Amino acid sequence: MHICKQQTFENLNKRIQQCRKCNLSNLSVNQKNVATGSGKLLGWGGTVEQCKIMLVGQNPSHARYAGLELAFGGPAGDNQGVGKRFIDLLKSIDIFDKIYCTNLVKCSSVTNEINLDNAQNCIGHLIEEYDIVKPKIVIALGKQVFDTLTTLFNNYSICAKLFQTYHPSWIYRYKKVTEEKYYKIIKEICK
Repeated sequence: MHICKQQTFENLNKRIQQCRKCNLSNLSVNQKNVATGSGKLLGWGGTVEQCKIMLVGQNPSHARYAGLELAFGGPAGDNQGVGKRFIDLLKSIDIFDKIYCTNLVKCSSVTNEINLDNAQNCIGHLIEEYDIVKPKIVIALGKQVFDTLTTLFNNYSICAKLFQTYHPSWIYRYKKVTEEKYYKIIKEICK
């Protein structure tokens, strides 16, 4: 069964890499650095069958999922080690190997901003990822992602519980919410 799901991910990945539905696919960062495209299974030894939680960010940074740390803006994305700190948080509440991480929009953007058209063009990829992973919980990282996923949940038969929280890079960079409070929010959502 795992092999079948892996092949399904590989096929989805190819379609994402070949997607030309919006102008983001024409940006040089997306042309020369076509990474995994679809989400990335996180954790050590975790499988799709173990993933009960789906984290959905807005869109990948220019680093394009070279690793989990890059997916969350550090250490290559900044000097604060956002990715490592977020990984440590997930490990501390014992959910790291139960998480599937992806993005609403699969391409990077120059300004790290997306628009509704970008999201609508990528929504089919996200639905397919959801159908493969079948998470019980979907966590939207940020308001724009949450608003888009709320519409998605209303328009499709999605049975997972949807939650909204801050993106880790917002927490660690702007420090408007303490790390302890963020820890409690994530832990409460995932219990």
